[in-house]
Amino acid sequence: MRAVTYLRVSTREQSEEGYSLAAQRNVIGRYLDDHEWEHVREFCDAGESARSADRPQYQALIDYLADNDVDVLIVHKLDRLARNLEDHAALRAQLRQRSVQLVSVTENLEDSPSGKLIEGILASLNEFYSANLAQEIRKGQLQKLKEGGWPSHAPVGYRNVRGDNGHGLAVLVPDEDQAWLVRQAFELYATGDWGLAALQIEMDRRGLRTHAGRPIARSRLADLLRNPIYIGRMRWHGTEYPGNHTPVVPTDLFAQVQAILDGKATAGERRRRHTHPLKGLLTCASCSRRLTLTIAKGRFPYFFCLGTQQRNDPCREPYTPVDVIDTAVGDLYRQLQLPDAIVDQVAHDLEHAVAQQRADIHAAELTMRRRLEQLERDHDRLMRAYYADALTAERLSAEQRRISSEQDHARAQLAEAAERLARVDELVDTALAHARDLHATYEQASPTVRRTLNHAIFAGITVSDRTLVDVTYQPPFVPLATPP
Repeated sequence: MRAVTYLRVSTREQSEEGYSLAAQRNVIGRYLDDHEWEHVREFCDAGESARSADRPQYQALIDYLADNDVDVLIVHKLDRLARNLEDHAALRAQLRQRSVQLVSVTENLEDSPSGKLIEGILASLNEFYSANLAQEIRKGQLQKLKEGGWPSHAPVGYRNVRGDNGHGLAVLVPDEDQAWLVRQAFELYATGDWGLAALQIEMDRRGLRTHAGRPIARSRLADLLRNPIYIGRMRWHGTEYPGNHTPVVPTDLFAQVQAILDGKATAGERRRRHTHPLKGLLTCASCSRRLTLTIAKGRFPYFFCLGTQQRNDPCREPYTPVDVIDTAVGDLYRQLQLPDAIVDQVAHDLEHAVAQQRADIHAAELTMRRRLEQLERDHDRLMRAYYADALTAERLSAEQRRISSEQDHARAQLAEAAERLARVDELVDTALAHARDLHATYEQASPTVRRTLNHAIFAGITVSDRTLVDVTYQPPFVPLATPP
């Protein structure tokens, strides 16, 4: 058997220290030795996320499989390949076409109905876990915003500076070298005499640069002119929050620029695309065309058959209110129940997945505790030096302020580590509860997670006269399904 292997670590720190890579390589190596397979190639992405297939060695792996004779692809765990269900399904299809077996050395991927079911559940859980992890990150970012901090890289014209706010949060302060150029960009565009292309060239000539020292691209300049952060408001994921930083552009000047930008917007805007977790799955029973979404009168969502728009012999399938389909799909989830053996497997794999996170958090806690002990020793030495007249009162005061600031920062990091650990434990409990009750999972999920679940479980849903008349399940879920 000719085998290729794929390894990945998800953070830059892990890739530089090599612990996770070494662990994966050792376990996979023992597996290869036990089976006496020929190892022909290793692919390794260091410090890359699994939420996208745009990883250089992953792409190289796909190309290699297409051009070479390979019998088996070995990974340490499924989530090393992808935490995106669509990527996983696409890779699985390519492997099947080339008769390449996928092996996870820590998971059961037997070529049987139960093995396929577990793989489908694990792939779905990986994406669900990833989506929840991203949600936790967004919660932390939102909390920083509410506390007056800025949760990302500073925009052009500002710098991130640790504020004196008791939490060590990064706050925005104007960049003396660039803030005045940002204001000039607004002033020039407000005259109405400059297009974006010409303004970009002019601001490049004057020295407006990114933090990396590169010229501002035209698209980024357009975003800059739309960003309310320059008048003291922080926009984050479509919502604006009051900032406590110094504006670099007057409010009336910002309003002038917005009016000009709005006036230059194309009159024939593309019609807004509406999204729904079931889009792409619904089919008309009468004409076999897709059902798509529309919003009637701007507020009433309906599914309708694309065949109704045909000039010759249009389909007569009626428009169906979205809530009618949603209720029927919710009833399908009530009928899906994971066997106890599958839930136990999910629990085992989830605990394994978060073990490294717990270890990292505990390591961070230990580092901060040691830092606090070191700072306490520094303070004691400082006082002894002062009493021995080896230190002036001014120097003592300055050093005490420094030590106190570092102690506050270390204690804040300790508190943050404890909170992260609590969130990880809560995530495990929540995920297991969801695995036991798919209907509750679906009802409580965000639209993004609902879409993930729908496309993981259903291959297609046929609608006739506002009723679900046929449901096709993805192969791993067929054993769980009962007719609607």
